[in-house]
Amino acid sequence: MPKPLIFGLIGHPVAQSLSPRLHEAAFKYSGLQGEYKLFDIVPSELGKRLTDLIASGVNGLNVTIPHKQAVYDIVQGRSLEAERVGALNAVKVLPNGRLEGHNTDLEGLKLALKQIQSSDFAGKNALLLGAGGAALAAAAAVYDLGFSKLRVLARNPERQGAFIDFVQQRWLSCQPSHRAIVIEPDCPDFWNEPALVINATSIGLTDEPPPVWMTELVAKLPADCLCFDMVYRKNNSLPTFVRLAHERELKNLAGLDMLVHQARLSFQYWTGIAVPFEYMKQAAL
Repeated sequence: MPKPLIFGLIGHPVAQSLSPRLHEAAFKYSGLQGEYKLFDIVPSELGKRLTDLIASGVNGLNVTIPHKQAVYDIVQGRSLEAERVGALNAVKVLPNGRLEGHNTDLEGLKLALKQIQSSDFAGKNALLLGAGGAALAAAAAVYDLGFSKLRVLARNPERQGAFIDFVQQRWLSCQPSHRAIVIEPDCPDFWNEPALVINATSIGLTDEPPPVWMTELVAKLPADCLCFDMVYRKNNSLPTFVRLAHERELKNLAGLDMLVHQARLSFQYWTGIAVPFEYMKQAAL
């Protein structure tokens, strides 16, 4: 009888995650025996804890805040998607112990956006909030969707500059074509122009009130702007950015659909089995 599979999520924090519910549904659909666990790991313990998990027999891991870039540097092999993004959210443990990394956030984000807005994004402007591992996937998605300009707003100016430089180098070295797209720091007079705003920060994971800058930003967005939040809430309440957009009656989408898509793609990466989106979405709800 095959040994039960062990998958899990590493990050800090992880208690709010719906991933166990999604992957339990995927195991049920596939007929495979296994379990999905949560591993809360602080950055200073990442290397040791990851080694211990591999030694314990874990077969695959999802990776979330704040480890997506750090684990990218640890794995021995990477998929094209991971290389393009420069961060990963899925790790496969091969029988010989070799670690391979993949990024399902990129395709998951694109699929979620296409569900809510099928119109062409080509030639339009996008605004990205954040400069971490999640934001790297969002920047690659903006490129793929055909936007002509991407502005980046981060709380730390140095990190913002480093992020822009890193993404520009990624586009030059890893993109299949060298289509022109401008990426630059945000400026206030851009806030009434974007067709899409993506929140790739951790704002909204807790019940803390929205920062003043985010409230002011949403108030200035154009009426036809799509607001996408990579954050989701376990209790089905709206995360901060989406709630502000909802109050302004702007088209909006929280990160649940993206979560489901990336979970489907992760499970397929580990097992080769494709689970229907609606089946896993129902499990999340």
